[in-house]
Amino acid sequence: MRCGIVFIVSCVYICFILSHVEGVEAGDQPSECWDEIPFPGKCGFHGNKKCFKEMLSKNQTQRFLRCICNNWEPLNSRKEEHVCRCQRANPNNCTLP
Repeated sequence: MRCGIVFIVSCVYICFILSHVEGVEAGDQPSECWDEIPFPGKCGFHGNKKCFKEMLSKNQTQRFLRCICNNWEPLNSRKEEHVCRCQRANPNNCTLP
């Protein structure tokens, strides 16, 4: 009887330790990664879709979850530009400046 109780308690203890280790490893998820690239012209009515297509044509190897388009006028320039800011689908290979 005593051996059975010791065995059950040790199994519960081992399961507790293993579940704690898995929880610690799962907590190391990388944060979001965003790419930001300027393009010529204005955003237009469907600016976010336009940015998505432009970013895909520029980065053939990257996949993006969503894009945000912002009109931007550089200082000392009359050119119209827009900045595409897109979130990468895989943040693991993100290189932050």
